[in-house]
Amino acid sequence: MNTPQTRTEPTAATVTRHLVLGDISRQYQVLGGNTPTLVVELAPEPGGTHLATAHLRPEDTVATSVLVLDGDGGRPVQAPADPAAPVWAGLGPGPALSALGRDDLAALAPLMLLRTHGSGAERLTEVMMCSRVRSVGVLFVRVARFPHAAVTDPSDLVREALGYSSQLADSVVFEGSAFTVLEPEIEIEQKVNLLDEVSIWTLAQAMCEAAEQGRYPGFFLDPGYELTRWQYGQETFEVLAPREHAGYFGFTKMPDGRYLMKIKTFEQDALRRGEKFRLNLDIPGDDLDAFLAREYPELSFHRLPPLVRARFDVNLESAATGHLFSIEIDDVTVAGGHKLRQAEVEYLKTRVHEGIDHALLDTELERLTGFVEEHLKDLGVRAERSLLSKLTFLRECERRGAGTDS
Repeated sequence: MNTPQTRTEPTAATVTRHLVLGDISRQYQVLGGNTPTLVVELAPEPGGTHLATAHLRPEDTVATSVLVLDGDGGRPVQAPADPAAPVWAGLGPGPALSALGRDDLAALAPLMLLRTHGSGAERLTEVMMCSRVRSVGVLFVRVARFPHAAVTDPSDLVREALGYSSQLADSVVFEGSAFTVLEPEIEIEQKVNLLDEVSIWTLAQAMCEAAEQGRYPGFFLDPGYELTRWQYGQETFEVLAPREHAGYFGFTKMPDGRYLMKIKTFEQDALRRGEKFRLNLDIPGDDLDAFLAREYPELSFHRLPPLVRARFDVNLESAATGHLFSIEIDDVTVAGGHKLRQAEVEYLKTRVHEGIDHALLDTELERLTGFVEEHLKDLGVRAERSLLSKLTFLRECERRGAGTDS
């Protein structure tokens, strides 16, 4: 395996991009064939930003040129490309490949996206390996960066990049290992209270559309998990003592009759709060009080009013850092007519890539929250930044008493 050399990161007015399509056996240990490799030059990208991840939709794979490297090691041949059609159509080769007039291209798969920076005598190329294939597009993850001479034939560039392609292989070829959580069992989220009567569904749709239109610069919708919908009830028990366990236990009954239990630990509303889960709990007779007394005899609890939470999540990824976030548009209802509407901006996880930077987590969370606040203002929705937790809200509902509007 090649090891990247010590490097500097030159700036450039544009980034040259090559999409590499080849035999899937170059990435997975499966039967391969003597298939060609295609080096597809895409339109250059303005600016010199280094990316942790990149998402190419079918329309983003229109080629400016295509180079065919024959599987037998033959000399590269410049091939024509359909000037309007995509090379890759989401889940398979796009119509542009038919213009090449070859029958041996159907088995190709997206392998790499190479992003080349720099000017002068030296260049630096980011090797981004294919990590997810969806009908809405292909996602690539940076596994290495390496310097090379400015005058480097694309075929030589691909061959050198393939020497780095096995780095971070486990996280690239196995979607279940694609992510890490930088702060396990800690919930990290900003909250924005919505002060107007507003449809959270309409709001979620507007935020999806805004992300697609580039209104949240540097963030793209998580391919294949762009928008998720949730509704569930929760029985909440505040932990009164001991103090080091302050927070609450929340119970949600699942369709199979068992419970999911969420354990939140915090003394006051804050950006970071402890969060753990217990799954698939059998609770005889749905007697939650008895369950807590049996399982947690050292704790004392106070039962708060039950709530129903409807939530629509817009799931986004930072191209620069690989951090994934969710804009969770909440509508929480408590008996007596109490309502809480919030847009929670929550850190979820980080896509494993070369150069993971924990220090940028809070910066990206703050940046995305700012975009959300700006968008709400543009939509005419009154809102205010707040760390108001469900626990504080339920305490207030109890204080006001059932039957009093919030």
